[in-house]
Amino acid sequence: MDHKVYILNAISLNLIGNNNSKVDFLMARSSMEEAKMWASGKEVISVVRHGLQFIAEEIARECYLFEEKSEVKFGKGAHDVIVVQYRGPRLPEGAARLPKEGKLEIWEGIIRVY
Repeated sequence: MDHKVYILNAISLNLIGNNNSKVDFLMARSSMEEAKMWASGKEVISVVRHGLQFIAEEIARECYLFEEKSEVKFGKGAHDVIVVQYRGPRLPEGAARLPKEGKLEIWEGIIRVY
């Protein structure tokens, strides 16, 4: 196992464990296929909520280990992330697909905490 990849549906300052830290974000738009390749063979930790859990499970289909958490705090170091941003009408709990009006943006990157 190389390392961990975190799947998020938003980037929030609540992710940073130490309030006195410096944080850098290096993010690039991605596709579902690229996100799946990046997660393949790695430990994937999903903190995705708001009806998008099925997207995290799809991205992590070929991962080494998949775990869902209610929150995560990043300590010092570099943390690989996949951010799944949904734009559209509210998803019902237990959704298994996106509505026709919904759009999904996927970003890959690194959150570095100093």
